[in-house]
Amino acid sequence: MTRDQQPILQVQDLCMHFPIYAKNFLRRQVGLVRAADQINFDLMPGETLGLVGESGC
Repeated sequence: MTRDQQPILQVQDLCMHFPIYAKNFLRRQVGLVRAADQINFDLMPGETLGLVGESGC
């Protein structure tokens, strides 16, 4: 693999936020879980990317 190869996947400023709702009849948003916040990466030819979730799967 040479340095002048272009990435096959380029991710910039990836954010994944999940709302937290109150457990009452109003169900208003009371918070936010920031699972990912401003993630950047390049995936180059020949590299492998693995994602592991909360359960380990």
